[in-house]
Amino acid sequence: MAASRPYRLSFSGAALQVEESIKIAQLYADLKDWEAVQAEVVGENALQKNQLKTTVRSFYEVRTRLKEMTPLQMERLAEGTFTEQQQLLWVAACKVYPFIGAFALEVLLNKIQAFEYIVHESDYTEFLEAQTLKEPKLQQVSDSTYQKLRSRLYRMMEEAGIVNNREERVITPPVVTTYVAEALIDEDPKLLRYLLVSDRDIRQLINRIK
Repeated sequence: MAASRPYRLSFSGAALQVEESIKIAQLYADLKDWEAVQAEVVGENALQKNQLKTTVRSFYEVRTRLKEMTPLQMERLAEGTFTEQQQLLWVAACKVYPFIGAFALEVLLNKIQAFEYIVHESDYTEFLEAQTLKEPKLQQVSDSTYQKLRSRLYRMMEEAGIVNNREERVITPPVVTTYVAEALIDEDPKLLRYLLVSDRDIRQLINRIK
């Protein structure tokens, strides 16, 4: 996993956008060119948005995430089952947004390893306080942005199938298929930790794939 990335907070204005991401990934699989994909998405309103600015914003946000994927991950995103697509998009979001990635590792993974399966408001508050101390960018955001970060994070966890819903927030550890595991291990086995896979289980997956 990358040691340092820009501390993007743009996810506060968007969700996981599973359907949009799948559509754009499938277009890229056909066209193999981001400018051609953009022309199709914007010119033909391929995402079926009501406003042009919404389409453009959605495209740029999704493209940022998809560009973090390897060719194999993109291929499997375009062709996988819906659950596999959810998992690949969640990992991409964790890579692009350090805030989300850190929450996955420091809160979600730690909780299930302690056999705790509910994400409490206090978990988020403690995490946010710790992140704010480490990341200067978070020290500059408004209270309304803090609320958006929490709301979008919970929504993305729900859309990725990481929790049952954004209200109860019961963690549902993903069942990672070989199809997804291969695509992630090919880049970095540690990416599986974003899907709440323990180090022991990562080693077992590596041995199974070999």
